Amino acid sequence: MTLETPPNHHLFNVISNNQLGQLSPLIERRQRGNAANLNTPTTLLPSMIRFDASPELLQVFRPAMAGVPQAAALVNAAHAPVALDTLIPANRIPGPTMSLAEFCEAYKLTDGIQKKLEENGYSGSHTFQYAEWQELKDAGLKAGEIAQMKHALFSWSTVPS
Repeated sequence: MTLETPPNHHLFNVISNNQLGQLSPLIERRQRGNAANLNTPTTLLPSMIRFDASPELLQVFRPAMAGVPQAAALVNAAHAPVALDTLIPANRIPGPTMSLAEFCEAYKLTDGIQKKLEENGYSGSHTFQYAEWQELKDAGLKAGEIAQMKHALFSWSTVPS
């Protein structure tokens, strides 16, 4: 619909109104409004809304996990590392403290993985909650070794209760 091609409605019936030498009342009102807008300088600024929030804050708006009270999930999230790419998923908490040798043996990690972790200063499972995946890549772990670590860490960590 434009002023040149109004909708097919009796109030916009241009043919019968034009034969009488007049425009539809709705078209006249629209043309007056357009003319008034052209004479009035306006400076419209684009609207922008920006909302920055940490992932921990946004957890409040996610539905609670089945069988886990929301308050318990928030308490455990407050103790979780702030980094987003940590070894332990955000919805889990660290498992029992073990030496690196015990951890690798319990979760069937290769001697190569254990050696690379030891060379990079990891001494036990208690250090995993502060580490990031990129650090393991930088430590020289290959994609398959990282996949083994993901499986081990998922098995080792627990869901908060």
